[in-house]
Parts: sequence; structure tokens; C-alpha cells
Amino acid sequence: MRSTPSSPEYSLPWRVSRATLGVLIGLVLAFFALEGAFRFLLFSDTEFAERQGARLRNPHLFADHDSDSDYFKLKQIWSGGNPSKKFVRRNPKLGWLPELVKMPGYGHVAGDRGGERRPFLFYGDSFVACVTPKRDCWQGLLANTPFGEELFTLNYGCSAYGLDQINLLFEESIDQWLPQKPIVAIGILVDNDLDRTVFDYRGCPKPLYRFEDGELAVDYPGGTDYEKWLEENPPSISSYVVRYLSHARSVLPASFAPPRSNDPPVVERKKKLSAAILESLQHELESRELDYFFVLFYGPRTWEFKRPTGWREKFTVNTLDALGIPWVSSRRAMQESAKRFESETGELASERYFVQHGVNFEGHFTREGNLAALPAIMRGLTGQYDGLVKTRATNIATPLPLE
Repeated sequence: MRSTPSSPEYSLPWRVSRATLGVLIGLVLAFFALEGAFRFLLFSDTEFAERQGARLRNPHLFADHDSDSDYFKLKQIWSGGNPSKKFVRRNPKLGWLPELVKMPGYGHVAGDRGGERRPFLFYGDSFVACVTPKRDCWQGLLANTPFGEELFTLNYGCSAYGLDQINLLFEESIDQWLPQKPIVAIGILVDNDLDRTVFDYRGCPKPLYRFEDGELAVDYPGGTDYEKWLEENPPSISSYVVRYLSHARSVLPASFAPPRSNDPPVVERKKKLSAAILESLQHELESRELDYFFVLFYGPRTWEFKRPTGWREKFTVNTLDALGIPWVSSRRAMQESAKRFESETGELASERYFVQHGVNFEGHFTREGNLAALPAIMRGLTGQYDGLVKTRATNIATPLPLE
């Protein structure tokens, strides 16, 4: 029997359902077509895709650079796959090593040049490593103060390190120096050293701390085959269309967006990891009965309060104070230096202290910036601190040099 318009399959609900299904199938097909086109523009190495997709090949459109390893993976993929020079010395535990660290054993290339002087070991990121010539970095500047007669500075700073890698390098290298009773300083860039603890990739594979049964554990990158690691651990983005519409355009609800630096769960994770690492550092320092202090560094905007540090500065200071860790602030030293310079010359000091926009190493200390921050380190070396721990006896006889 032939169907008629009055048959059930021709009823209004059936026709609506069939039309709805058709629309849904069409939307799904359109979405996959759009996703395919997006991926072609983003990742194809054809001339057409590279030209037409150039504006889309921006990691800021798909990930947060303070919270998401995918940002750095995409940046690397779109840069042609060649790692930065800072990552040339790859290491299966720390990811990469500073140029002054001597392997095996995590010694120092200048370690045998100190004679009878006491080692001063300075750990940190690029603000400790410096982008200036070595004579204008901390080891060169301190050598030309009265401290240079008693101390021999060994710079363990490494570009792009976060608090996690700083801690690991300290743990790997410290014991060889114990017979010489070194002084240790840990530099923290308040702007984003704590943020870096949540990455397993930041221009190069790196170790990642996690909690296991309430204790810190670490997953090492393993091996030094950069390309193989990235192939095995590609960006975790499942849909570039959804990520673009939620992150770059905010068209889709925030629940579709990737983790962002100030999202409460992300901030809580960074705080929990950083607090545990700071506590671990303190334990390792004090169990070895070392003289030590921390140095807080600030970038070109935060040192003058022109850009807020959000939760970072308050958390860092409060945690250091709560643990009883002595610290000094480069901000205080730099502001005092700037005040003197501006009163004497009538010129602004800020542009003298940092490498300016559009130049390699933008935002890092110049020689003048290092000189302005140097009194903070000198205060630390004589046990005169800025936190709740105001003073601590040290084994250094040299008085605080005049600024």
C-alpha cells in the first residue's frame, strides 16, 4: 500500500524531526569542513597556506603564554621547528643547561678560578644569567666591589628557567661546593617565574612537577631528541575552530576556552606548586647549613608599579615571610638609584635600565639596570634583608659597601 500525506511518516512531527536532523548533519559537516580548512591554513607547508594563514599562525590566538604549554609548542611549530640558541645544550633532566655549567656533574666552567675565595652561587633565570657581557653581569660587577676580595661569584642563571628548574639545578649542583661553605642566592623574576612551573614545554621539553601522595614528584623530559619529543607530545588542542572562537574572539562561552593565567584553578595550581618548591628549597638549603637569601627581580613595567603583578608578588612575599626565608628586593634598590639619577640629571632612568622594545633580549636588564639592582644583592650578602627576616648573621666580614 502506497504512503499518503495522511500517513504517519508524513505527519508534522516527523517532517520537523527529519528537517532538524538534516540541519544537524549539515552543521556537523560544515564544522568538520571548517576545521579541516583551519588546520590546512595553520599547518600546511604549501605556499598558499603559508600566505593565507599567516595572520592565524599566532599562538596568542589559541593559547595563554603564562599557563598553557600549547602556546610554546605552536610557536615552535610555526617558527620552522628550529629551537632557540638558548636551548642548544639539551639535558634529559633539566631540559636545557646554561652555558656556564660544566658537564658531567653540573659543575661550573669558572669553578677552579676562585682560589681561596668563598664561592657565591647565584641561581635563577635570565635576570641572573644576564644578557650583558659577563663583565657587566653580577660576577663581573661584584668582583669590582670589596666583596671581590672574599667572594668568587659563580653564575648558575639560565635563560627561560622557572622556579622549578632553578630548584632542580640547585639540587644537582650544590653538594660539590659544600666543602667550601658557599653562600647561595636564589633569584626569582616575580613577573612570571612562578607561572613557568605548570609547563612541560617552553621552547624546549622541560621537567614538570606534580604531586604524588601529597609529595612533590617530577616527570623529566628524558632524552635530548627535541623533534621526537614534540612529535610524541603535540599540542593538545582538539578543535582549532573552537579554540579560536573561544580564546581569540570570545564568541563561545568561557568553558570552551583554554586555561588562562588568572583563572582561579590555574592560579591555585601555580601557588600550590610554587609554595612546595620554595619549601623544598628552604629545606635543602638549611639542612646543609648554608648562608642564603632570595632576590626578587622585576621586569620593565612592574618595577615602577606601571603594571600589576596580580597575585604573584603578594604570594611570593607572603610565602617567603611565612617560611622565614630572607629576601631582598631589586625594586627598592632600583627606585633608590632612579631617584638619585633623575635628581642629578633631570632625565628619566627607566629607559636606561632595560633593553628597549624591538631589540633582542627586550625587557632584560642593561648594564645600568644591573648596576641599579646590585645594592640589593650586596645587602643580601651582608644579611640585611627587606622581608620579615630583617637580619641574619653571616660569615662575611666585609661591611655593606657604600652605594
